Amino acid sequence: MSFFSLWWKDLPSKQRIAVKKLLDTKQLEFVAGGWVMPDEANVHYLSYFTQLIEGHQFLQQHFNVSPRNGWAIDPFGLSTSLNFLQTRAGINNTVFMRTHYILKHFLRENKATEFMWRQLWGK
Repeated sequence: MSFFSLWWKDLPSKQRIAVKKLLDTKQLEFVAGGWVMPDEANVHYLSYFTQLIEGHQFLQQHFNVSPRNGWAIDPFGLSTSLNFLQTRAGINNTVFMRTHYILKHFLRENKATEFMWRQLWGK
């Protein structure tokens, strides 16, 4: 959101209206909505929530929207806590690509690429 906010700040009102229309018609969606893209593999929960709150506040103030979907692009993997933290932030789904090739093959073969990701602790 930090780079988007810089773009938004200088955007003429006509283009702002067009962006808001795309959001209203669901042709544009903000995913995750964090102020930055954190390191998903080993981020501290306080750092994760701090940047997420800042991004979500920006989206609420300017568009009255809250992200419901996530997108994990980190090339180094994901933490077992990531889905736990995102769920508490209101994010219901996350798309991620980086996983071990054996697991990816297993999920494809078993038609299980959509799954409920749960950690061993918590709900």
